[in-house]
Order: sequence, then structure tokens, then C-alpha cells
Amino acid sequence: MVNFLLNFYLKYPNLFRVFIPINNKYKYFKNKNVEYIEASKLFSFRFDEVVVIAPEENYCLYNLLKKFKVDFTNYLSEDFVKYSSNKLKLYNKLCSKYSFIEPVYENPLNVPAEKIITKPIDGYGSCNTSVGDVNQICKLNKNYSKKFIFQKFHDKPICSANILVNSKKSYVLSINEIVAKQKNNNIITEKIIIGKHNNLLSKVNKITESIIKEFNIKKGVFGFDFILVNSHTLKIIDVNPRLTTSFFGLIESLPVNPLEYLYNLQNKFNINDHKVCEINL
Repeated sequence: MVNFLLNFYLKYPNLFRVFIPINNKYKYFKNKNVEYIEASKLFSFRFDEVVVIAPEENYCLYNLLKKFKVDFTNYLSEDFVKYSSNKLKLYNKLCSKYSFIEPVYENPLNVPAEKIITKPIDGYGSCNTSVGDVNQICKLNKNYSKKFIFQKFHDKPICSANILVNSKKSYVLSINEIVAKQKNNNIITEKIIIGKHNNLLSKVNKITESIIKEFNIKKGVFGFDFILVNSHTLKIIDVNPRLTTSFFGLIESLPVNPLEYLYNLQNKFNINDHKVCEINL
């Protein structure tokens, strides 16, 4: 992920300057646009824009952005990062307005389903995700030291969308399928098939525009995961206010680096120009 970002920003030496902590292993990048500084001094700089690679867990991403004194008009929006770092708060904000968000419960006994999925309230990916009936989930939940949320388990395709917003427009870059398997009570992601569900563009576009409007997003990259309940119904199960794993499959799938659209270095985009490819995890 870091290599991907560095290679992109170093391609445009007149536009970007790159800072790397001095103890970082990426010192083999010999370029006049790379400066190596003490990691502790990073936060004393004033950056026009930053790309932070960090999880939402414990508001890690949000706190780092605040520490960098980020101008949130260049990084999604402050509310978006904050709400999408907590699955319950995000659901409570959206549920009264939108039907595309899958219900979230604080108590597994309230989930109207025989099979339940549980995940950390601030988790990412399939980390610490479990599936089972209500008795199994209640037993598992006793061993957790942090707060979890609960949802109905759908034995349906799990998909993800890669979204990019720049100063002029928004792009749905790709609509993918997440291939996962169940091992004991755990869910393990095996691979992502990039572009497999690009035919869902019109439905994903509607959801994307609703999210952008709700959180007043001006610029940035984000993604969301959803259940393909049927050909007419999508249910969002997670929102990621950052670059996601599937985003990097776009390097093989798209004819140009997707970040070029973020900075208006490219403006012609057609999702049908994709080639379908797989990322093994």
C-alpha cells in the first residue's frame, strides 16, 4: 500500500512533496522529492493534504487526521470520518432517512434472525467477525473485552464499492465481490474479485450520492461494503473512510492509476473500461 502511494506521488514531482519518517524502511526511494524526517516531527509540519493509512479502530484514523490539523475539505469530511469509525453511530444517523443501511443491534437477542453476525463496533475488514445462532454468539460475546455490534447474517454475495470524489465530480471506480469462507465461527476473507458487479452501477451511484450529500464530502477516497440481497436490494454493512484493500486491485483493472482522478489529472472515465481481476488475500 505504501509503495503504491509513493510511486504515484513521485510520478508528479512538480505537484507533490513526500515526507517519510527517518526510520522507515522505504529509504530506497532515491528522489529529490522525498525528505526523511524524524517521525516525532511529522505533526509539526503544516500539510495542504495528507494520506493517512490507519484503521478506524479506537478512532485511530480520526485522531491522526486531527493531529495533522487536516483541512477536512480536502479529506472527505470530519463528520464522515467520525461517524464511519463507529458502526452503531453511523447506523443511528442514517437509518431514519435511508433504507440501504443494514440494521445494527447492541444486543444479539434483539436481532430478528436465526443466524447472527457479530463484529467490533469500530472494526475493519473481517477482523474478529463471528457468525452463529444467538446462543453461540452470546457465549462468544462473553469473551470479548470491547464493544461489539450484531446484525442479521445474510447468506448472500458480499460486495464492495470504491468511491472517489474530486473537486468536480464523484466516481464509482469499481464494484467488487468479496469472497469469504466460514471457519468454525469466524469469517475469513480469501480474495476480492475487482469489477465483478459493475453492472450494479446505477444502484451504487444512488447510494454514493446520498452519502456524499449527507456528509458534505468535497474530496477524497472511500469505500463501502454491502450485501446483494437480491437484484433490486443492496444493504450497506460497513463504510470505510479511507483507501481500502480492494482499491489497489484497480491498478490492474483500470488503464490508469485511480489516484489520477483525485487530482483531476484524468477526467475521462468509463467503468466499462475495466477488466475483471482478482486479489488474493
